[in-house]
Amino acid sequence: MSRRASGVLPFGNATPRESREMAIDEQEQQEYRHPLRTPAFSFIWIGFTVSVLGDHFFRVALTLNMAEHGVFGLASLGVALALPTAVVGMFAGVFVDRYDRIRLLISTDVVRCLLVALLGLLLLIDRSSLAVTICLAVLLTFVSVVATPALQATLPRIIGDKRGLIAMDAWVLGALSVCGIAGPALAGVLLSWVEPGTLMLVDAATFAFCAVMILCAGRRMPAPEPVADSAGPRPSKLRAAGEGLRFLMRHPVLGPCFRTFPVMDFATGSVPFVLPLLLSATGEQGSEQYGFMLGALAVGRVLGMFLLNRTSLADRRGAVLRYNFLIQGGALALVAWAGGGWPALLFMAVAGIPAGAAQVAMSSYVQLEVEPQMRGRVFAALISMVTWLAPFGPLVFVSLAGVTSAPVALAAIGAVVVAGGVRLLLCAPLARVK
Repeated sequence: MSRRASGVLPFGNATPRESREMAIDEQEQQEYRHPLRTPAFSFIWIGFTVSVLGDHFFRVALTLNMAEHGVFGLASLGVALALPTAVVGMFAGVFVDRYDRIRLLISTDVVRCLLVALLGLLLLIDRSSLAVTICLAVLLTFVSVVATPALQATLPRIIGDKRGLIAMDAWVLGALSVCGIAGPALAGVLLSWVEPGTLMLVDAATFAFCAVMILCAGRRMPAPEPVADSAGPRPSKLRAAGEGLRFLMRHPVLGPCFRTFPVMDFATGSVPFVLPLLLSATGEQGSEQYGFMLGALAVGRVLGMFLLNRTSLADRRGAVLRYNFLIQGGALALVAWAGGGWPALLFMAVAGIPAGAAQVAMSSYVQLEVEPQMRGRVFAALISMVTWLAPFGPLVFVSLAGVTSAPVALAAIGAVVVAGGVRLLLCAPLARVK
């Protein structure tokens, strides 16, 4: 006898609203398709993955080239690559919300292709000075600021349900993590055979390839979402950027996260700079163990993204965000205690799991809960404002390692992260996120 004939409700004692939500989830599961079987997403994902791999070629080649100019050259490069995101990040979100996002993505890839190709050619003919290289790096970063929020704001146009968005985010962010492992290693091998300028030309080619892939994806997408209200005069770009920031600060879920994340990035961004001191203090093989530990962290991130995508954690995104930093901080404290060896590798992987899952959870939440006309500014504000404290973290924690010891500094990082976890654990609206 069917449940309808027997008079039994399909969802037991659930309220009508809960029954509707569960019915929607059941329908989404029945209609679920693997993201890579969706032509529009597969084109975007392939182009994005190739482009990110090329970005690592560019960064490694440029960093090693600037090392020839000593400390001043490297410091200048660090500022050139980091400052534009903090300065114009929110304004990039205004462009994402006002203009066609597919055209923005294609345009940014074409401009980046030309800039990187120019720099590569100048290096090959030995005509690029320090000032020219820094200027081109700054221009490249300014253009790139638009790309990430435009990509993240575009994904809901392909698949609008929660499970599909989580799967797409997992594939995109997973590719980012995997390329973060393979890209620098492959670039290091290639640089033993070719000049840095040649690798930059390869990166330019990846931007051109990505532009073609996005063009193909755009032709296979549904009609675009409205990205701006055409009624009445538009607010200025400064005011529009401020609207995105105010939206974040007042949002019951995003607000507490937005106010907590900068301090967390301030702490966790210091880990790569403290680890070499920790390994040196414990007598480990510095370069090899260091690479393994960063690799273990990236592997943990990919595993966390996979778990959120393929398990019931997809329906517990609030819990993932609440417990993320508690687990990360505890794992980093255990790394400080272990010092090195296999236990430290295991604890680093454990620290990466909640970080990867939380990254997908936050991205999918914004894509589903924020209106299309605000989505680009929210993503841009999260990217730009969350990282504004990050440059100061190494100064604090590396100095602490010099005054005390590297294990103490890493344990302090873990303590700061745990404190942020407690802050989010006490956020009641976050507990209600599904």
